[in-house]
Amino acid sequence: MSPWDWNDEERLESALGANRPSWGSFVERYLFWPTVAQVAILIVLVPMWWAWDHWHCSDIRLLRMHVGKKHRKPANPNFLAALLVVQLVCSMVSVSLWVRRTYVQKCDDLLVELSISIFFVMGYIVRMVKNEFMPREALTLACLIDVYTTVPIFMERDESLWPSLVFVRVFRALDAMSQIESTGVLDVLSDFRRALLFLVLRTICMVIVLSGTVFTLEILGEIPGFTDKSIETGMGDISFVSIMYFSISTISTVGYGDFTPTTIPSRVFICLEIVVGVLFFSVETTNILELKNLLNTGKGSYRVRHKTKHVLVIGGGVRNVGEVLGALLKEIFGDYQKKRASRVAGCGDDVPRADGQIAGGAAQIDVARKAAPGLLLVGSPMLPQDLERVGVSAKDKSQEDGFNLLRALSVRKFNPEIRLRLMVLRPEFKERAVNAGIDGEHCFSVDEMKATFLAHCCRCPGFITVISNLTDSEGVPESKWGNEQWMHEYFEGSNNAIYGMLVADRFAGLSWSELTLILFQEVGAAQVHGRVVLNPAYVTKEPLNGGEVIFVVAHHPDQTK
Repeated sequence: MSPWDWNDEERLESALGANRPSWGSFVERYLFWPTVAQVAILIVLVPMWWAWDHWHCSDIRLLRMHVGKKHRKPANPNFLAALLVVQLVCSMVSVSLWVRRTYVQKCDDLLVELSISIFFVMGYIVRMVKNEFMPREALTLACLIDVYTTVPIFMERDESLWPSLVFVRVFRALDAMSQIESTGVLDVLSDFRRALLFLVLRTICMVIVLSGTVFTLEILGEIPGFTDKSIETGMGDISFVSIMYFSISTISTVGYGDFTPTTIPSRVFICLEIVVGVLFFSVETTNILELKNLLNTGKGSYRVRHKTKHVLVIGGGVRNVGEVLGALLKEIFGDYQKKRASRVAGCGDDVPRADGQIAGGAAQIDVARKAAPGLLLVGSPMLPQDLERVGVSAKDKSQEDGFNLLRALSVRKFNPEIRLRLMVLRPEFKERAVNAGIDGEHCFSVDEMKATFLAHCCRCPGFITVISNLTDSEGVPESKWGNEQWMHEYFEGSNNAIYGMLVADRFAGLSWSELTLILFQEVGAAQVHGRVVLNPAYVTKEPLNGGEVIFVVAHHPDQTK
């Protein structure tokens, strides 16, 4: 029998015989019972997530060393790398067995499938440990594929159910390769070769998933009670479903040719349909690409959801995400805000990463136990149109300063020990904040800072240049420094920038003077603490506890690690 004859129900029934599955048995085995297992997993994960977070199980040294946390690599990635490689191999072997099964029409590789499924169960557990047993992780595509392809393997064997959903495991192979790339193993390949490799893998993944789906649907046949009823015409036996199939294949310029209009009005309309369809897809594709480009360059906007609060984080620290931003988000999303839905929108003056997200932002918010997504936008907080894009209404200066002062006092009243910094626009509100009890060294006025910068620039020419270089490093390579001494001195300084860091636990017990000496000896960094001071030991004699936020001047953020 030729494969082209499989559309004939009688010949298909004769070829497969007792091995032809029914829709009822297929849905029960591969959809119903995996769905029951998925619901049970979600119910179990809720108390496990709470217990894992309550007892800080992620801080166990063994897990931190070999598994790590979400968006945080383990100290020793060998275990995860080996797990991903085995996952890649098992996924491809499993798909190959499924392809073989389509030719033999029977399940004679049960032991191999059981072994592979046991490994996927182990990988599923490791994935949940890495993500702290968060229930929403079980709803990701990778976890759903593991559940819906593994649960049927452990059920009673049925030779008539040789078709399965195992072919979707090809996606797990692609997922494993993406995670392997994040470990840095593929850094030996050029960007072009890596892009080419992933293009091939995505193509294989798409072809196998689409082919496997069509093959399974054709083997199962018509759904009982949903048989299509056709009307015989000059175009052939047609129905609404068949004409919809014909229209989509026509306007997408595929045109299989299995249907041909015969009447003059129908042919005239099909001509218009082709022209309109081509124009429609062209315009819509262009609009989607333009929107994607706007998001990638930070020119998009943040859509405020109904009854959902969000936080706007502004400044250079949004681009150079580090431990300081993590400490800030941890304060914002503390235990008091733990159950409140909040999101983060960042606003900077530079182009973000290619995916339009805050680099590492999700990981920092995970530290705050929120795991809220972050969106990086390019703009200026001084422009009303940019404030509108991030979901903040531009208000009168006095009104905005008044609201910010009231918010600061409310936060201070709720938690007197909080490290509060207040930024207002007008100088008179800074005086009001100081009179209300906020430390003057921790209160700033934008207008006052502008006037101060201008005064310092008049007294010390080049002051603005120094500040600009520290807040936005140019990163000029040495090959472009030239031969003049002053250019070397200028670029040596302009390549420096201010980076935030947390004092590591290994420095606990040291004084500020001892820490400054170590930093200077190791990376040649200057130190800033709370305010710009050259020697914090002059301000405080207390030893370090570890975890304090300090700022250093360095060439690269890697020097602060």
